[in-house]
Amino acid sequence: MRPLISFAIPTKNRYRYLIRLIESSLRIESENFEIVIHDNTEDNSEILEFLNGFEDKRISYFHNPEFLDMVENCNWAIRSCIGEYICFLGDDDAFAPSLIKLIPFLKRNDIKVFNTGIPIYEWPDVTHPIYGKKFAGRISFRRFTAKLKTIQTRKELTKAVGLGGTKMAKMPKIYHGVIHESVFSKLHETFGTYFPGPSPDMACSTAICKFVESYTYLDAPLIISGHGAKSAGGKGVASNHIGAIADQKFLPPDTMEHWSPKIPSIWTGPTIWAQTCLLVLKKNNETALVEKFNFNYLYAALVNKYPRLYPIVKPHLNKSFGLFPLAIPYVRIWAARLKSMTANIFKVYFNNSFSYHTDRFDRLDTAIDYVEEKVEKSKLSSKYF
Repeated sequence: MRPLISFAIPTKNRYRYLIRLIESSLRIESENFEIVIHDNTEDNSEILEFLNGFEDKRISYFHNPEFLDMVENCNWAIRSCIGEYICFLGDDDAFAPSLIKLIPFLKRNDIKVFNTGIPIYEWPDVTHPIYGKKFAGRISFRRFTAKLKTIQTRKELTKAVGLGGTKMAKMPKIYHGVIHESVFSKLHETFGTYFPGPSPDMACSTAICKFVESYTYLDAPLIISGHGAKSAGGKGVASNHIGAIADQKFLPPDTMEHWSPKIPSIWTGPTIWAQTCLLVLKKNNETALVEKFNFNYLYAALVNKYPRLYPIVKPHLNKSFGLFPLAIPYVRIWAARLKSMTANIFKVYFNNSFSYHTDRFDRLDTAIDYVEEKVEKSKLSSKYF
């Protein structure tokens, strides 16, 4: 029987996360989903030994030991899915059981692009540069209404351009989103790939704004973003998300060939997102948005997060005005940062927050149970199941 939803999981050398994700998923009593793993690890004996302990048809495992860049591995993961809907996850991510129950509702209402609230789970191996291990094992997510909203994609894409591609605003997410197979088909038909840029998440979000006018958002925490020490999210938490582009072997080989001269040529979270957003806009012939791209916000974000990068950013500044154009975005960034720091203090020292649900769990499955308990209390099932 064809599953309603496939969870596409590209992975490489990160079995300690992947195993926990598989275990937590197979606890769910439903035949409506499959876990699709595309593994680019050279020696996969560890995961084979683990999978041999399961006789579960909901697991589809594919292995390619030959080197693949990140985009290629992601493409193969999507190609391997047979579900009507696809949810693209990292190997340190997870999802709440209520998400599976919601898929028939999406199908009945012909919803093609669906996003939810995203809890953040900091894996126990993550070390924060300020708080040390106090975030390790912590899950946090905003208090929610369990209400549906319709989001206009062009409006959110314009916001992302105004933020220099450093944030997605509320653009439709394919990574951590639920997307109908027809949308993926349209992506491949248009670009010859499911991921038309070096950062798969930003590439897809920017790309589908061209042909998806709006999408459905449910204000409920159903898809969990994991931050493991070896993941991009975990490196961001630890402020290690930085390096020479040539050293990032997981990037497509033509990354520098298409790199914008207006973006500092160094790999960080802000630069790779900005480059990807700008590249896809150009592929989509979005001339007006390319002209509005706010490079000053990008520069301010880089200097704010990585002060040591100022010498690299400086040549990109307007020689006549210097740092002045960065003043307003810098203040905006610091205001958001102070708000986040305040929330973090309440999380770490009081295990509470006015805006968030938060607690600490050493195991992924218990963190998922915590999320699911909050979802069940919201009466979500009586509205949509």
